[in-house]
This record gives sequence, structure tokens and C-alpha cells, in this order.
Amino acid sequence: DPDNSIGVILNLPTADVYKLHLKGGHSRESVSGKTIEVPIRYGGPSGRTDKDQPRLWFHINTELKKNGIGRRLLTQEGDDEGIYVCTESEAEEALQLGVASANDFLLVQGFCAWEKESNSGGMFGQVVSGNFEQVSKNSVCQVWNILKLQSCLTDEKFSENIGYGFQAWEEGGADINQDYYEHSSRKVDFNQDHVFDSNVPLSRLADDALSAWVKIFLLGNAEYYDYLM
Repeated sequence: DPDNSIGVILNLPTADVYKLHLKGGHSRESVSGKTIEVPIRYGGPSGRTDKDQPRLWFHINTELKKNGIGRRLLTQEGDDEGIYVCTESEAEEALQLGVASANDFLLVQGFCAWEKESNSGGMFGQVVSGNFEQVSKNSVCQVWNILKLQSCLTDEKFSENIGYGFQAWEEGGADINQDYYEHSSRKVDFNQDHVFDSNVPLSRLADDALSAWVKIFLLGNAEYYDYLM
């Protein structure tokens, strides 16, 4: 897009699920007549409630790639080991024919957009500003496997889902060169710096803020934290 960088959040499952009733007996999920469920993830604020905005199905399955299911993300041109995105009809067909299972996909509703200005800004500007980091190719599969451990968001599964989300985030930055922080315009160490006039690390503040946001907007339940310690 010449005007915006488009991206999605992957580590925030919601309480919503996509259900597909299997028609044939070929599926790896089980016998004909079974209904499978795929957690729907929060991809961002844009398009989430728009009925005309399609859901996005992502996979890294080698066999699906060989069968032409989905297309490689443009940011990974030339990298057959990267992430592919496919339409809902492609995913449904693969599931019905048994060439894919529900666990092969990350299903996302909504997206994020970062405006570009005079060939600058966008996601590139976010990276330069230190707000985002590029995940190493070596970490993609590890991050993906952690995300697949997440399930539909419930009160009982809340802590587990949040934990896997944080784990995936940490794994994504495992191979980031530490020189990045020296050259980044953002000079904040979230593990060492603390909230003003407290002994609370910024990392805990950020984690607790995300947890509260998820409870309010994705689960409909909130707890409030006392930082005056």
C-alpha cells in the first residue's frame, strides 16, 4: 500500500471462535459430521467489526505451500520458509479435504495501519524509532509453535494464553542484535528502568497494562493493579 503499512497482531486470541462443519470423511480432524473450532485472534482495531472485511488465515505448513494454498507475504519475497496467508475459502477447502488441520492456521480478524509520509514513516519509521523490531528468520518457527499453544480466550485459560503471548514475544526478540539498542532512537531498557518513584519495572507495567486491556476489551473482565509500592 503506497499510503500505509499494514500489519496484524498474532499473539492475542479472543473469546470468539470460527466453526466449520466437516462434510466429508477425509479430514485429519476426524470423521464426517464433526465441527472443528479455530480461535479468532485480535489483529488490530481496523476492520474488526466490518462484516465486509475478510478474516486472514496464516500458515507455515510446507505441504500446504506445495499445494498452492495461500500466498507468501510480500515482505518475505523469495523466502519459501516464511509465513503464507490464504483466503477463508482456501482454508475451508484444505480442512474439508483433510490436507490441513485446524492447528495449521492462525486465524486473525482486524489489522493495524501505520501511515506513510513522503516515502517515510509506516512500519519502517516504527522500526527506526525503536517501537518495533524485525524478527529473525531463525525465530519464526519457534514463535509460531508457541502461538499455536494458545486457545480460545476464557477466564480459565486467560493466564495461560497471556503467558504464551509473552513467551512468543520474548522468543521473537531472542536473536535481535544488542547493537540495535545502541543505535535505536528509543533509549529505554524495560527490564532495568522503573516506574517513577517506585520499585516496579517498566516491563511489569507494560505486561500488566496489556493484561488489563485484554480483560476489558477481549474478555470483558478487568482487574486493577496497585503500583504504589
